[in-house]
Amino acid sequence: MPITDWSTTSGDLRIPHFLGLHGLQALPLLGLLLTALASRFPVLRAERTRIRLLMVGAAGYGGLIALVTWQALRGQSIVHPDVRTLAASGALVMAVVVSTAIVLTARGPKSPAARRP
Repeated sequence: MPITDWSTTSGDLRIPHFLGLHGLQALPLLGLLLTALASRFPVLRAERTRIRLLMVGAAGYGGLIALVTWQALRGQSIVHPDVRTLAASGALVMAVVVSTAIVLTARGPKSPAARRP
């Protein structure tokens, strides 16, 4: 690849290294973004919801790093994934989407006053 000099013909461990280091920037930015959006979207106003979404983001990012590491260790180029890599990518995306939906639709614990008949 022209700018990064990553290999387009075989696996390259510089890619997961790059993604891992930038995770140190991406995850705090996700936290800031969720906090900024909390004033616009009521579902994000609860701190517990934002923390859970940040955990989903961290797990998804960790899955992405694991995926590209696995791909590089198999000697596969980042620009030419095989069927197994694409299937794993799809499974990762679905897991993040479903987890996000669960967090956003979960109801918080009821207050003691709301439980009384």
